[in-house]
Amino acid sequence: MIRRATVVLFVMSESPRSLSEDAPQIHAALVTRKALRDDRPLLIVLTCRAQNLEQFYEDFPTIIQSKDYTRPTLETTASFIFGKDGGTSLPSRRLRMNQNPPPRLWQVEQWNESRDIDSVYDLWTQSMDVRFAMHITTLAALLRRPGYARHYVVRDSSGQLLGFCATFLSYVDQAGENLIASLAILLVDLEHQYQGIGLSLHNYAIDHLKKTRGVSRLQLGSTFPRILYGPPFYMEFDQTWFSRRGWRLDKEYAGQGQPVYDMLLDFDTWTYALPENAPIFRNCTQNDMARVLEIVEAEIAREHKMGWFDQYSKLIGDVNVKDVVVAVEAGAIAGVALTYTPSCCSPISLDLPWAGQISDDVGGVTCICIPRAYSPP
Repeated sequence: MIRRATVVLFVMSESPRSLSEDAPQIHAALVTRKALRDDRPLLIVLTCRAQNLEQFYEDFPTIIQSKDYTRPTLETTASFIFGKDGGTSLPSRRLRMNQNPPPRLWQVEQWNESRDIDSVYDLWTQSMDVRFAMHITTLAALLRRPGYARHYVVRDSSGQLLGFCATFLSYVDQAGENLIASLAILLVDLEHQYQGIGLSLHNYAIDHLKKTRGVSRLQLGSTFPRILYGPPFYMEFDQTWFSRRGWRLDKEYAGQGQPVYDMLLDFDTWTYALPENAPIFRNCTQNDMARVLEIVEAEIAREHKMGWFDQYSKLIGDVNVKDVVVAVEAGAIAGVALTYTPSCCSPISLDLPWAGQISDDVGGVTCICIPRAYSPP
């Protein structure tokens, strides 16, 4: 069938673990190339992240990088290949890695929201699949944290934005002396990867965070605002690249690479009855906040929960303090949790956008803290 084909499309949906010809994807591509007549084209379609494949690109003259493996993207890719729409809406790029300039140090600039938000949004849309789609106003609100955020960009000589890095700061506890710094976003335009842009942004941002007074911990990914807590599962994440930068991704300890999930609960199918000896649950009041913050601080110290204290402390003197739910047993607070809905205008919901991406009537519960001395029934 290969020898009889007019053209062959070879789709690679997962990056090879090695560049050896024994790697299944590369071996199959090479066998296909050998079986095809010399005058018949072979097109390689990559729906995975293209990384460390320089030799692979030398072996195949036509490579098409597609954004993902979803049906709409594949249909658009097919339209591009066969000329049905001229490729005007294609989120795919032709890549020839051996033609890219060598990596170098790029000039890093502070971002300016009014000037850069459109380009950053385009870069986000290009880099993330539909599960992380958001409106430009939502992204702008997440990035806009006066005094607690510092973001950076890299441009080419014409002023085109090629890379973006977002960083945030949050307080650890009530003392207000120690800060957690997070590297929340690191994005590079697909056509300009492997040229040193990501490394320039990363090193510049980390250097500035380390020089910031009070920073006691660095985090890869952001807890609040919750943009990305880490790399999404579907991404071909180059763990070695981050390991060489000093990040520990052991996947054996909390906060060092373990999977994190947001779980969706459907009330229509949820059945649960509280036991008779369960605590009483009620909304928090301002009079409760001193004890609530004590519980949160203890949980942070014990479980290294990053950014939680800021979320609770924002509600001191705020009418939305009722968004904190407290569990009371024998007259004492036995647990606390934060609730939020996209339409409630709570400062908590502004930091947690993903429930609102499902629907305006989808809320959530987060930052659940239970004192160690309390053993729930």
